[in-house]
Amino acid sequence: MKTLQLFRSSLSRLAAVLFFGIVAFPADTWAETFTVGSLNYETNADGDNTVTVTGHVGDTNPTGTLTIPGSVDYGGITYTVTQIGEGAFSSYIGLTGDLTIPNSVKTIGDHAFSSCSGFTGNLTIGSSVKTIGDEAFRGCVGFTGSLTIGTSVETIGNNAFDSCIGLTGSLTIPNSVKTIGANASVSAQATITVIDDSIDVSTTPVDQSTADARDM
Repeated sequence: MKTLQLFRSSLSRLAAVLFFGIVAFPADTWAETFTVGSLNYETNADGDNTVTVTGHVGDTNPTGTLTIPGSVDYGGITYTVTQIGEGAFSSYIGLTGDLTIPNSVKTIGDHAFSSCSGFTGNLTIGSSVKTIGDEAFRGCVGFTGSLTIGTSVETIGNNAFDSCIGLTGSLTIPNSVKTIGANASVSAQATITVIDDSIDVSTTPVDQSTADARDM
């Protein structure tokens, strides 16, 4: 009988340890990092086999075209790429050509591509992106083509496209956008049109191109 009580007591203590261990170390602390090709990834805590692109292998300064895939295979699992991490490619000056954010991506983190001055083509933001973080593309002065923003974008952060002076053509901000941060629009030769008067511009003053767009 005494042995049975000791056994039950041990089980109770073990259960308590396991319970508090799970509480103390939530799932997002168990994120796995791995590399596929030339890019680094980190698993997200949503439990849906999604990952965030966190940067280039070895944090070196890569050259050439940057290709961000919509999905990657690792360890027998196919992961969907849904986020580009904060500062993932910041200050990479050797990247050239077009930059396309795949349709799988929902969030572009703060400073994700800031000061990437080497891009020389078009900037295309996929149809699933909902959030473009603060200063996400600030200082990307090399772009010489068009800027296309997908129709799912809801938030454009502060200074998101500040000093992107090379982009040309016509930029239409989709009616999905709810918030445009301070100085978020393009300092470019582009014609900017906001097609939904319900957009809530940040209380911090925006630059003149955005103000003009709202008056159209």
